[in-house]
Amino acid sequence: MTGGGEPKIWKGAATEPLHTFEGLYPRTGTPVDAEAVAVSRDGNWLAIGGGDGIVHVFDFAAREPLQAIEAHDNGVLSVAFSADGKMLASSGYDGKVKTWRTETAEPVAVIDTKTEKAVRCDISPDGKTVVSAWDEVLLWDAENGESAGALKLSEPRVISVREVKFSPDGTQVVTTDATVDFENAAMIWSLESKKVVATLKHEFGVQSAAFSPDGRLLATADLDVRARIWDIAAQQLVQTIEEEDVTPNMVAWSPDGKLLAVASDGIVRLYGKPGT
Repeated sequence: MTGGGEPKIWKGAATEPLHTFEGLYPRTGTPVDAEAVAVSRDGNWLAIGGGDGIVHVFDFAAREPLQAIEAHDNGVLSVAFSADGKMLASSGYDGKVKTWRTETAEPVAVIDTKTEKAVRCDISPDGKTVVSAWDEVLLWDAENGESAGALKLSEPRVISVREVKFSPDGTQVVTTDATVDFENAAMIWSLESKKVVATLKHEFGVQSAAFSPDGRLLATADLDVRARIWDIAAQQLVQTIEEEDVTPNMVAWSPDGKLLAVASDGIVRLYGKPGT
């Protein structure tokens, strides 16, 4: 699944899309990009969020539209489903995070993160907790929007989170960091201790990260020409992928964990999992 001006569904390494979503964002009079896409783990639902603040929800198999939710002012940055597909979270440039029941257009919770900056978010696999991130990493109750605490560094410093994701089992969160002082790391946090348990250092800022479906590996995309795959438990780099003078923008695993997709400059390349 890819975003952009016309979101598309692809199969494997095919050069032509299976389906193109046309005309999703003409209503403002100005074409906008789909900046956030998510497919539920069970493959039943698709959410696409765009620059006009609307989240479109589809029956993924049928490609049929179900909802067009006016979610955020000034555009959508993140959309994410719970593992069973019943809960959806979204966030945007308005500093707010919202949760929804997938089959309805009325929000369950509206969370004001008290920041005027763009906010990223994810929802836990069980659908009970939302994490929001920019210069703070905060936890929220997905049902009532109340604070559930913060993930804090032992030595406070400026962070600038580009992406935030729950692990498949919901016990950890990863944030990607590109700070003004170039700390440049993917940081893995324990939800139990609310502390960093692994810091995976990079030469340059980190744009994107994705846990493998079994939770053992982490893929990252740098602000240089590399994507990387890490062994989380060992905190060791196991593979470096050179992207031929283009900057990787996004990484994502296939549902079976055998392939890693690396998106860069409008092109998606597929790589095999290390050892396969």
